[in-house]
Amino acid sequence: MRSDRGESVSELVVLEIRGVGGATAEEILDGRVVQTAGDEAAGFYRRREPRGERTVEAYEWGRLTSGSRASALWWILFPFTLVNVAGWMFRPTDEERARTHESRRSSLWWGRLLIVAGGLAITATFVMWLVALTTEMVAFGCGTDADCGARWYVAPLTWFAPANDVWLVTCGVGLAGLAMLGLFVFIQRTQASLEGYESRARRVLSVAESAASDRLRRNTRLDDHTFWYKWAEHRRLVRWHLGLTMALLGAASGHALTVVGWSTPQGNAWLAIGAVALLLLFMTWRITLPEGVDEPHDIDSDIHRNAAKPLGWTAFHMGLALVGAVGGWLATRAVDDSGFGFLDAVRLLTGGLYVAALGMVAVLLARRARRRDGTSLAMALMPGFAAALAVVVAGAGFAAVANLLGRFLLGGEWVASRGFDIVIVDIFAISAIVAVAGTAFRVWRAQSPVDDVTEQYFGGRDLSDLAGRERSWVRSVARARVIAATPARAEEILGLLTIVLVLLTFGQLVAGDFVVSAGADGAFAAPLFKIDGLDFFHTAASTATVLYLFPGIQLIRMTTRSRAHRRQIGKVWDVLSFWPRRFHPLAAPCYAERAVPEFRDRIKEHLAAGRRVIVSAHSQGTVIAFAALVQLAADDRAISIDVGSMERSTKYSVYETAMKTNRKQPDGDEGVPLTAAGLVTFGSPLSSLYGKFFPWHFGAPGRFAGLRARLATLPDGHQAWRSLWRPTDYIGQRVFIEPGGVLDPEEPDPDIFVPEAAQPLFPIESHSNYEWEPRLRETIDFFASSIPPIPGRGGQP
Repeated sequence: MRSDRGESVSELVVLEIRGVGGATAEEILDGRVVQTAGDEAAGFYRRREPRGERTVEAYEWGRLTSGSRASALWWILFPFTLVNVAGWMFRPTDEERARTHESRRSSLWWGRLLIVAGGLAITATFVMWLVALTTEMVAFGCGTDADCGARWYVAPLTWFAPANDVWLVTCGVGLAGLAMLGLFVFIQRTQASLEGYESRARRVLSVAESAASDRLRRNTRLDDHTFWYKWAEHRRLVRWHLGLTMALLGAASGHALTVVGWSTPQGNAWLAIGAVALLLLFMTWRITLPEGVDEPHDIDSDIHRNAAKPLGWTAFHMGLALVGAVGGWLATRAVDDSGFGFLDAVRLLTGGLYVAALGMVAVLLARRARRRDGTSLAMALMPGFAAALAVVVAGAGFAAVANLLGRFLLGGEWVASRGFDIVIVDIFAISAIVAVAGTAFRVWRAQSPVDDVTEQYFGGRDLSDLAGRERSWVRSVARARVIAATPARAEEILGLLTIVLVLLTFGQLVAGDFVVSAGADGAFAAPLFKIDGLDFFHTAASTATVLYLFPGIQLIRMTTRSRAHRRQIGKVWDVLSFWPRRFHPLAAPCYAERAVPEFRDRIKEHLAAGRRVIVSAHSQGTVIAFAALVQLAADDRAISIDVGSMERSTKYSVYETAMKTNRKQPDGDEGVPLTAAGLVTFGSPLSSLYGKFFPWHFGAPGRFAGLRARLATLPDGHQAWRSLWRPTDYIGQRVFIEPGGVLDPEEPDPDIFVPEAAQPLFPIESHSNYEWEPRLRETIDFFASSIPPIPGRGGQP
């Protein structure tokens, strides 16, 4: 990584970090820049021609979510990412907040277990859907159809078919295996730029923590330095999901071969089948390669690449595939029904997911009954809503692909007769329409803050006394404020969506007599509720799906060429991929694993050099800055000990010390005090979104006050953290509100109101252009003149 090049640095450094979409350094600093630290993926920049007496440094991290062309394909990972996010949404009880580890299997443990199980089920859904598409539709559908098989892009299917069905099974299951294993490889490659930043000592502590206790009982805090270093947990999840994938692929092969019967392949066919098997073997071996970190049981070993381990794990997973094949063969013979296909397995799996969802609801209801803290029912059930949405999105997405691909290859009649005309697309479409309509109705019925806007912009005048243009402008601002408050009610929207989904699904099951077999008689087959008069809706939903997919493909094509377009997609992942992959290994790569430690260490470097630091953060950048400062505020000596040459017992002793300490050592030479640091946030979602939906880490009472107490003390006796907000900002609202931001005692104006327009009748601002606000510049200037220097330390490198 690059480092400072020795240029002069003032005794005050303003660290700028922006949010959603990842603004470039040139955009932040408004001029030509030079990199001072980091690399091509993320780093710190200063102006090539400095302006003024302050050193202004920008952290550019947008490439972590939008720098690669491969990031345009992250939409495939959306269900995995959503279920991983669901695992971080649990609301802790007061007793759970006080404990680092759960002493027993509480409702929190059971809830997390259901999330992990739901993640495994979604992986199984992906595998079974892929097998259904590639085997039933592509291999035995297109491969045995003369017109379809004549196309050049499916020519390999006809090399040894229809003379040998074993080749078709190999092609079908092999394509599904390559696609699924490709996701594992894709995740490893995209994660490469985010890993490797952690120090050797922290890696060892992370591995020790993983080995010391049941991970589902650990209540990791955001101020824990090992929070982002979950390599061992991620590797364990990879093995679980990879093992399930291989077992299901083996079961699919055993089932298909039992149904079609064995016919000895020709000589050339054996070579082709062997090539596919070797490719799957190679990909499995590639996934099991070590990543340069110790295993939990090898904590006393040097970091190295041990070739025996990936070979052993490869053999283990291939053995699971063999066991799955035998199981598929036995199950098919036991059922003795050759009509039971892969789509039937998908339907049965979906039923199991609904049962798991009901269990999740029961656990969450039990937790809410125990808490009795006034939490709304919708917020209490939020993890269940998010997990349910992940399942439905996966099912509806594959059903849409099945309709599109089947109609393109073999026609609509073939799709309907083989059971691929699945009504889940209709159910999801109706549920989305109802949720949107309900949200629109809620916005329409919401009380419009016309009087507040009139008072703020026109003093004591009455609305009826204003001119026509003025009244129209006031109503526009009031409407924008109501709409901006809608994202904070996301739990109500997801709750309505989930309830409608459940009701429609149950109604479809009743109408279909709970028949889960594929075909026109199946409970999930079109039309909706088995009413022939609703055929038009299924046609409309399918048409809408096709019309949606083609613009989606065009967008992906554009994003692979343009970083500006990739940044638009990156805005979604900036929020979803902030969390480590603790609940699903195929979730989108966690950029915060690099961004937070890198930003934290940069602040630490400046403070250690005797410089005062003002962090100026916008939007998602405020989340990164808060996480970094929280860890600095909790810094201790134990975490900085070099454990590389220690004995095993000593390492565990260091681990125990690090885990038990409250990480609030007095400021001294070994630590870095934050008494010379200030924080200015604007457009921040810390309370309105993160504090509400992730209460464990952002919504705990006193969470923000604890950090404020560690920052610089201003001449007015208050702490150096101010936050700017607009009522029309749909992402950033006030920070110092319940539950985590309430200050005791209260302070005047910790949240600074920013008008929506510089003058009445000017264009309405929402989430952008805070940097041009005079109040922002005034706040930074006030901090610059008020934050005291670090005693006894200079301001130069």
